[in-house]
Amino acid sequence: MSQPPLHVKSILVIRRDNIGDLVCTTPLLHALRQTYPAARIDVLANTYNAPVLQEHPDIDHLYAYMKAKHRPEGMSKLKVYLQRLRLLIGLRRTCYDLIILAQSEYQSQAAKFARFLKGQYRLGYVDTSSRSRNLIDLPLQPRNEHTHEAQACLDLMQALGQSHPNLPLSLGLSLSEKFQVQRLRQDWLQAPAKRLVGLHISARLPSQRWPLPHWLALIEQLNDQDPSLHFVLFWSPGTPNHPQHPGDDALAETLLTQSHLPLSGYPTQDLRTLMTGLAAIDLMIMSDGGAMHIAAALGKPMVCFFGESSPQRWHPWMCPHELLQPPSHQIKDVSVEQVLKSLRSLMHKLPSDSAPAAGIVAGND
Repeated sequence: MSQPPLHVKSILVIRRDNIGDLVCTTPLLHALRQTYPAARIDVLANTYNAPVLQEHPDIDHLYAYMKAKHRPEGMSKLKVYLQRLRLLIGLRRTCYDLIILAQSEYQSQAAKFARFLKGQYRLGYVDTSSRSRNLIDLPLQPRNEHTHEAQACLDLMQALGQSHPNLPLSLGLSLSEKFQVQRLRQDWLQAPAKRLVGLHISARLPSQRWPLPHWLALIEQLNDQDPSLHFVLFWSPGTPNHPQHPGDDALAETLLTQSHLPLSGYPTQDLRTLMTGLAAIDLMIMSDGGAMHIAAALGKPMVCFFGESSPQRWHPWMCPHELLQPPSHQIKDVSVEQVLKSLRSLMHKLPSDSAPAAGIVAGND
């Protein structure tokens, strides 16, 4: 094992996975900025997840390559691979002092990227193979399977001789996006509305979807308990049979037309739109996924549904929340009554001056 570098002037963090995975890397990015305040800190992500790190205060440059499965219609795989090669050759010329494979376990493709880029030191988790240890100069053994992804990423600092207490997730909004947040709140908080409750209905996996009748019943009962609430419906636009990005236009239209309660629609065509909308909300109800981790990074109290995912590894990090995972691991089996009970429990955990919807506390368990 190599000794940690004493002087680091340039760092590249590689994170190739999904949106939530990249959001869970932000505590590591902040720890790196605290440890190396004058260093150049760059991130290599992919075109699918990279937008969440735009405007992030802890990084200098954000690079994104396209995965073949994310290519737009009409683009060949060859063009995708040529674009990737040009990007990697450009990064190779930078000669980073430190390249960090930011994930909780060894990934051979990320390690191959790091080897091609020829950084002075490569840091990451290894597995039992000798190949992984040969590709990583500053190796760590994988964490326990119950370690949260954000904690596992933050623990990578130990290979640099650093120890950091828990750090929250973080994201950045541009000035224009902050103004948009204010405009959304003004539009949605028309009298008698006083608090905004977000309902995120989209999920990639069928086991992660809560049924339409449950959403309708929940909105009606919450409105009965507190008429000052205004509900905002979040969903991924498009049709459900889209091969890359299944959409929920039909489900959203049904909810918006069947409910005569204070409910606004907010389709999220891209990640920045999603981030802006979530930033305007006081409280969220949603399934586990990338949007949940974005909401956690924005500090939104939430009730979250878990299906097959591990709550220990993927729960909302350092964010007030109530988590519901039925024994069947099918989110459809979560009852409306369980959600209402969780909302009341969540409200009791929050300071009285920050409770998003005090009226929800009313009622018996």
